[in-house]
Amino acid sequence: MPSGGITPGQVRAATKIFAEARTGWFAFLEQVARDAQQSGEMAADAEVPQLVFELAAFLEMANAESVLHDEITCYDKAANAILNRLRGVATDPSALPERRRSQ
Repeated sequence: MPSGGITPGQVRAATKIFAEARTGWFAFLEQVARDAQQSGEMAADAEVPQLVFELAAFLEMANAESVLHDEITCYDKAANAILNRLRGVATDPSALPERRRSQ
């Protein structure tokens, strides 16, 4: 048994829970994007899986930067990156909010 009393089985179980939650999160984002396509708010030719991957990557990078470097301006950077990416697929980019300013 590894130090701290955590067994390999517990690690596998936790990893499975995390993977299932992440799969659910991606499915939710994909459904929201497809709903936006169907309502005409997002370009019909936008590649939903690619968009979702990129949006999630921006969020995950902000979380990593925040934890590793103990700073929060990375969340404003991620928000701006997400807005820019969404503007690229929005049928009316002016409907999206203005960029965030880093503190």
